Amino acid sequence: MNILIILSIIFFIFMVVLIIKGPSNKEVNYCRFETTPSPPLPPKKHIQKIIAVDFDGTIVKSRFPEIGPLKEDIANRIREEKRKGNIIILWTCRGGKELTEAVSFLKENNIPFDYVNENPLNPYGDTTRKLFADEYWDDKAVRVL
Repeated sequence: MNILIILSIIFFIFMVVLIIKGPSNKEVNYCRFETTPSPPLPPKKHIQKIIAVDFDGTIVKSRFPEIGPLKEDIANRIREEKRKGNIIILWTCRGGKELTEAVSFLKENNIPFDYVNENPLNPYGDTTRKLFADEYWDDKAVRVL
């Protein structure tokens, strides 16, 4: 019986040390390629929010590959967020000619954006395709919380 108590105590101490220290001091790189590190984020006080906004179905009514009518309420909200100093990322599946047309449409309608499908401010590095943002505006989004 005493041996079980001693083994339990040793196991408990081992688990506490493992939790405090972590499994290894080595940094693991799961990527198959090396990338240059992302530049440091600007101080948070300069960026209110990073907002990724979908194009089809969110900024315009969905008529892909054509561009549907502008949703003025969303366009005005984007303009307001930009006036507050927020960063706007156009986040779309459009590519090639359709993407060029969408970007031109935004410029013609004075809808501000800072980046197109880019992840320049990802604090986790640039080894992921998922855009980092504080908010994701998408017509197909489901609120899970």
